[in-house]
Amino acid sequence: MSTDDFFEESTEQSRIKTRIVSKYFTAWASVIVPRTRARGGHHVMFIDLFAGPGRYGDEVPSTPLRVLGSAV
Repeated sequence: MSTDDFFEESTEQSRIKTRIVSKYFTAWASVIVPRTRARGGHHVMFIDLFAGPGRYGDEVPSTPLRVLGSAV
């Protein structure tokens, strides 16, 4: 697979990565958000430097959309 067509179709490895990161984010946020609010903070950021465009060509949502769904 070339890098040009990487996001054409989701692979099993990509789906596993998305599941792991989404579960991690949910657990991480359940600890960090209350502590941030208790200290008067209003913003929490999460950055996935390997997130890609959000959807594969086959319309399967990738990591950024799954994490956003967890956050909302």
